[in-house]
Formats: sequence, structure tokens, C-alpha cells
Amino acid sequence: MLSQKAKYGLRALVELARADGAQLSAGELSTRAGAPRKFLEAILLELSRNQIVVSRRGKFGGYTLARPAGEIVFAEIIRIIDGPPRPRPLRIAPARLPKMRRLPGPGDLHASGGAGSRPRRHRRGARGL
Repeated sequence: MLSQKAKYGLRALVELARADGAQLSAGELSTRAGAPRKFLEAILLELSRNQIVVSRRGKFGGYTLARPAGEIVFAEIIRIIDGPPRPRPLRIAPARLPKMRRLPGPGDLHASGGAGSRPRRHRRGARGL
């Protein structure tokens, strides 16, 4: 599952790749990618710090790809924006789990025997030591 931040970042990079080396402003990129401008600027700043895009300041400034589009991998962009993937817990349907018996607890142990045993009682006619 991709975060919205990663989706906006990938859309912006696709638009930069379509521009074929032309410089695009943050406003134009946000319109083309359908992303909020300030949010996209923060994403582009992060991509700029990781040498994915090159930014130029000023009235005629904008963004271009730092290297050819064919060399940029989506997984790399997702790791930059969202961080490394987190392991998710394994989800198994309860019907597929084996039935387990309750393990004995500390209160189930008796001095005379093992788990679950009852204390021994003297039988009639049984001899003691």
C-alpha cells in the first residue's frame, strides 16, 4: 500500500519524465500531478536532497530530473519518501489455526504431582511407611 505522499511524488516524477528535460515549476507540477502545491514542494525538496531532481531557484526556476528517467526506479523513490518497508504481522484466519489446549498455569501445579494432577488421598487399608 502506497502512502499519498509517495503517490504524489511518483506522479510528479512521471510528469518530469514526460517533460523530456524541460524545466517545470512547482505550480505546474502540482497542477499536472493533482497534488497540493506546498505538500508537493516538501516532497520535491526531499527528492532534491537525494539527487533525484535538480531544483533551480528564481523567477525562471523549476525542477528537472537529475538523471535519465530510465535509470530511476520506483522502489528507490518509495524508499526515499516513505522510508524502508516495515514488516507486517502475518494474518491467519482463525478457522485455519489448529485447536490448542490450554497450557497449565502456576495455579494448576500441585505438590504431589505434575500439572493437573490431584493431591493424593489415603486409601482405606493402604499402608503408610
